[in-house]
Amino acid sequence: MNRNRKVQAAALTLSAGIMIAGASLPAKAAPVAGASAMVKLASNTDSAAADTEDTSVTGTGSTLSGVNRALADVVSDTSDELDAEEDQAAADAAAEQKKYDKLAVARVSDYANVRKHASQNSKLVGHIYNNNLGHVIGTKDGWTKISSGDVTGWVKNEYLTVGSKDAVKKAAKKVATVNTTTLKVREKADKDSEVLDLVPGSSKLKVLSGEKDGWIKVKADDDKGYVSAEYVTVKDTFSHAKTIESIKAAQKTKAAESSVRDEASGSSSSSSSSSSSGSSSYSAPSGGSGSSVASYACQFVGNPYVWGGTSLTNGADCSGFVMSVYRQFGVSLPHSSSADRSVGRGVSTSDMQPGDIVCYPGHVAIYIGGGKIVHASNARDGIKISNASYRGISAVRRVL
Repeated sequence: MNRNRKVQAAALTLSAGIMIAGASLPAKAAPVAGASAMVKLASNTDSAAADTEDTSVTGTGSTLSGVNRALADVVSDTSDELDAEEDQAAADAAAEQKKYDKLAVARVSDYANVRKHASQNSKLVGHIYNNNLGHVIGTKDGWTKISSGDVTGWVKNEYLTVGSKDAVKKAAKKVATVNTTTLKVREKADKDSEVLDLVPGSSKLKVLSGEKDGWIKVKADDDKGYVSAEYVTVKDTFSHAKTIESIKAAQKTKAAESSVRDEASGSSSSSSSSSSSGSSSYSAPSGGSGSSVASYACQFVGNPYVWGGTSLTNGADCSGFVMSVYRQFGVSLPHSSSADRSVGRGVSTSDMQPGDIVCYPGHVAIYIGGGKIVHASNARDGIKISNASYRGISAVRRVL
């Protein structure tokens, strides 16, 4: 136990004892001025009792003797309590640090190779990117074996920070999950501020700053705004390493769709120019492929979003937009984002092709290739092109 704390505890209890002793003295007795006077008085108690018939003085000696014993007990008890507090604090700190001892954070400019064995010549199994998190499995000859996402393998020690609480906290990304049916994203932290977006339940939003006065700043789609902290649950999330197979698949998809992406971008530019000039002329649908659907849908970028609407020119909501686009190709779809999850047949996100219907929690869009979607986004942005991964994808459906 800390020596200063013992002294402080003893001083406090000794002062208390002096006050008790002083209160027990008779009115004619001189008050005890301090600890030294108390000790002197206690040591002379026997002789004082022998020289006087005053029972009150004898009683005072008895009181002081009792105080001495009480002081010893109090100091001992206080010391034990403080020792226990310090032991518990040390145990809590050790337990907290133990949570981070087996955690590794990548510290690289881009990525580090993850290999099957602890050797530079071993098979490459994945890439771990800066600030990706991994769990330490073992170490060997300057290498650390980690498990990160779907990747398990060896990384050179120089590319990892292991056991650092600060490194883990810096790598964490705070995500707010919407826990109500529909959440309003506002321009300012004020319930009367302009609504930038309506976010469906279960959506995950990137947190830009911590809670202040009941509001949290988030990124929703391409907007930055504020949501009420009452209607979201904020948790730390981490990014992880990627397998070589998933990296190659993504590269192959990107290359295969580059021509479609260029075509869709050209259609979008033409549509924007047409809208700015006040023209309402649109090309009729041609062909029956998914690429034709994507190109046709992109003509309407810039047109308004209207809740419950189905007009490609005067306003549609997300499912109304998808339904109306496909109607032009002879396909009947429900006016419901949740019902769209059951149309056609399901495909994986790695196999998405232009024209596929991309479903999100409470939202739906049309994939146009190149990792992009066209959709009726919100009242502020209307029909627009966004990254397909701007929210977590629930399902991908192919109807052509």
